Amino acid sequence: DQNAAQQLSVSLAKQGIKAEPVAREGRIWMGHWVQIQGFADRELAEAARQRLLQAGLPDAYVMQDGPITIISLGVFRERGRAERVIEAARLAGFTAAMRERVRTATEYWVVSGQAGGQAVALGELAAGFDRILRAESGPCPPSASGSVAPE
Repeated sequence: DQNAAQQLSVSLAKQGIKAEPVAREGRIWMGHWVQIQGFADRELAEAARQRLLQAGLPDAYVMQDGPITIISLGVFRERGRAERVIEAARLAGFTAAMRERVRTATEYWVVSGQAGGQAVALGELAAGFDRILRAESGPCPPSASGSVAPE
């Protein structure tokens, strides 16, 4: 979050590393979404949902995914749980599929340049914070004169 990015910037500054928190829109992974597609209309999907409920799948919900009527069987962080729900749906006579569920949200990055080959141990930086989800290297941005700005 924004507060953790600011704290990390301060921590890096204490180590002599210039870093700046930057917010950007990104895609956040929510989990494995299990669903059944292929319903011609909502009424057919509702009849199928009733069968799924009777088969012990209480989280079956009819919903629209754009123009398509589907039955959502849940979003799972653990792949194994999603696979067990797919198998339960199969035993009830349905073919369920799994796809990644993401949402758009603000990500907070800490952008830093390294001076003179200085290395940063990312694992150590995560201590005291929730965690660093991703680390990426990239070219230095150009300076106002058009040349690459040294850091």
